[in-house]
Amino acid sequence: MVCTLTSCNNYTNQNKSEGTIDTSETSKLSDSVILIQHVHDWNNIYNTKNISLFQDLYADQVLLYGQSLYLRECIKNKNDFFNRFPDSRQQINGIITIDSIGEYAKCNFVKRVMINNKTTDYQSYLIFEKQDDIWKIVAESDLITDKNIAKTNSKVPDGSIKGDFNGDGKLDYVWAVSPILRDDEMSCFGECIVQIYFSDPNLSILKIHGINTSLENLGDLNNDGRDELGFQPAWFTSCWRKYYVKTWKNNKWEDLIEPIPTHCNQWEAGYFPIEKDLEKNNHVIVTYSFHSGNDIKTLKKSIFVD
Repeated sequence: MVCTLTSCNNYTNQNKSEGTIDTSETSKLSDSVILIQHVHDWNNIYNTKNISLFQDLYADQVLLYGQSLYLRECIKNKNDFFNRFPDSRQQINGIITIDSIGEYAKCNFVKRVMINNKTTDYQSYLIFEKQDDIWKIVAESDLITDKNIAKTNSKVPDGSIKGDFNGDGKLDYVWAVSPILRDDEMSCFGECIVQIYFSDPNLSILKIHGINTSLENLGDLNNDGRDELGFQPAWFTSCWRKYYVKTWKNNKWEDLIEPIPTHCNQWEAGYFPIEKDLEKNNHVIVTYSFHSGNDIKTLKKSIFVD
């Protein structure tokens, strides 16, 4: 969504006069106006150096350029910056775009920063969360910082697994980077996304909803010369989870089969979700869980894989 304060207000007034107001769209437009104003308020505080006003904009916990900080730590960080660069100024250069508005909203813009007679533009963003009907900043960063963090994450860590996932005859390393959780351990800063990295840059990063995941090299399940990757994203609650089997095909990651529904009971009984069917060529045995009345049952079936 691309919106300015003027364009959003004009859109609302025009539709009022035409009698064609969609309440859901009007609500989003109203939120857009508020969010854009918050971005400008945030920018103005940088220029007035009135740091006490930050308290009204930020949430109790903030992901500030990759660091998880309490509100007081966030404000101290800002104050330290102002003390270090008292003559610094910044402005929003151009329009503000807003990603889809729901529980969260991401405002994207170019931040032009002037420090010591040097001007630099940063592709920046603020992520807002609606808390008690009030939009609060829960994350602040820019694409340069995110790229540097990604480089750090791309260094092969301990605990990574190995496999030839693209069939080039070389072993690749793969590992998962979990989202940063808030202190309540029941929510993330922004979306809860696990990112799966590979040592081979030709293998694209996988992004999945969850708070963490285990990774398994499943071997070559479909006899195409490539190992398959298995993982099961975890969530805050629920014993029901889906097990994913990914294969590298046509230079992208694809599901080898539909995600497998599993339950804690299945794992506790030692039934792994997938294995090669040694009796049928290009088949796998899938073990899955399902509700049957008041019971949870686990069954196996053989599936053809290509």
